Amino acid sequence: SKNQGLQTYNLQIRAIKMFPYRDAYYRAFSQTNLALANSLVGQYKNGSPSAQVQKNVITLIQQSINSGRSATTVAPLTAFNWNNSSSIYRSLIGFGQNADKFAILTGQQAIALDPANPQQYIELGGIYYQLGLHDEAIRQFQYAISLKKDYANAYYNLGHSLELKGDLQGALNAYEIVKKLIAKDPKNTKKILADIEALKNKIG
Repeated sequence: SKNQGLQTYNLQIRAIKMFPYRDAYYRAFSQTNLALANSLVGQYKNGSPSAQVQKNVITLIQQSINSGRSATTVAPLTAFNWNNSSSIYRSLIGFGQNADKFAILTGQQAIALDPANPQQYIELGGIYYQLGLHDEAIRQFQYAISLKKDYANAYYNLGHSLELKGDLQGALNAYEIVKKLIAKDPKNTKKILADIEALKNKIG
């Protein structure tokens, strides 16, 4: 909360050394490493980082991956651990080799452990959406809707996938459902109305 990344990093290492059997410690450490790597990269938006900085970033990313894997090893039946690994790999798509495949595989494992949770399908659908695999994304968002009929976020994601696929009327239908479901939320209502207006102009 004080944005003291190095102190967080060191204290989490101490916690893991003191008690290496708690999956939550590894999850936290994996996210800390990823955040530190992103922070380092973000400092060089207008220039190239030195070889040492690049090495540090790679080390942090590898530690993030390894710590995420350690969480799944300590508690392999906890879906949250597989979600965590999937989110790490997803953030590395386009950067790490086979990150897309690992993001999907770990996401699928999370679903296998928690198949009645619609959010799991939203997460996996988001990966397919990011990869441009819209048929697969649509399928996952539809699974989420089948589990929770009033899930506005699922309809919203479905609408975007349908729109990018070219099914504009299907996308409009999904957005209209979102509008009804979030009628009491002024901020999000404004956003969905803008999306609907833009889509109608595209159709028209």
